[in-house]
Amino acid sequence: MTSPWGTEEHRETFRAAVIKSVLQHREELLRLDLWLPFPQTACSFTFGQDDRPLPVAALFILWDRWPEFTGPCPDCGSAGYGFAFGGVLTTGGVVGCCTGCSRHLFRQIGGLATVGRVVDPYLKETPFFLKSAFFGGTSGSNGKELLDSLASLGVSIPENIRRQS
Repeated sequence: MTSPWGTEEHRETFRAAVIKSVLQHREELLRLDLWLPFPQTACSFTFGQDDRPLPVAALFILWDRWPEFTGPCPDCGSAGYGFAFGGVLTTGGVVGCCTGCSRHLFRQIGGLATVGRVVDPYLKETPFFLKSAFFGGTSGSNGKELLDSLASLGVSIPENIRRQS
């Protein structure tokens, strides 16, 4: 059984809006570029041969296949989605947000090595395999390429929401 999400006080309004848009335009984004980096600064891993930040195609795989990467928000019951994962020696897990109330979510899994062992089978046989891990560090992206691609599809994330990230 998947452990429940824990919540924190702050909201992820920007990332919740991006996740909803990414889900709505999944097929178009996959046709444009599988490697579009998601806007996050919390993932402790890089992906694929070129050590890239977390790509949107890897998110789709994890959202579809890894039970700990999704689940209902404990506050409002709406869908929660992970957007990063990692950790340090004994603490780590999935960082996510609710697409309903935008609550920041966290699911404890174990330390960085445990997180890597749990995620690896889902991405191992894909171009998005785990390449490097950063103990106590992250590989992030401002997501500009993804946001530009969404804009080309007619999606606009309002500036006031973007500034909240």
